[in-house]
Amino acid sequence: MIKEAAAGILAGISSAFLAMEINTKLAKYSKRGAVTFGAPVVEEILKTSAVVFGGSVFLSHLTFGTIEAIYDVAKKGGEKAVVAGISAVLSHAILGLVTAFVWDVFKNLCAGIFVACILHIGWNSWVMKILKR
Repeated sequence: MIKEAAAGILAGISSAFLAMEINTKLAKYSKRGAVTFGAPVVEEILKTSAVVFGGSVFLSHLTFGTIEAIYDVAKKGGEKAVVAGISAVLSHAILGLVTAFVWDVFKNLCAGIFVACILHIGWNSWVMKILKR
C-alpha cells in the first residue's frame, strides 16, 4: 500500500511537470485548442501512467491537481488564483476517481482514460466559455 501511494504521488509529480512542458509547446500553436482539447488528453494519459509503476491512479491525479494549484497561486496570486487552485485540486481528484471507477467497472484502462478525457475537455470548454477566452 505504501509503494502504491508513493508511486502514485511520484507519477503525479512527474506528470505535472511533463504536462506543463508539453502543454506550453501545444499552446504556441493554438492556446484555446491546447487548453480545451490538447491538455486534457495529455494530462489524463500522463496522470494515469501511475499504473505502469504500480501506483494509485487517484493519488497521481490528486498530486497533479495539487501541483497545478500551487503553480496557479504562485504565478498569478490573488483570489481568482486561489479559486482556480481549489478547482484544480477538486477537478483532478474527481477525474482520478472517474478513471479508476470506469477502469474497475469495464476492466479496461483505456476506457477510464477516455471517459476522463471527455469530462476534462467538457470542463475546460466550460471554464474557457465562462472566462471568455
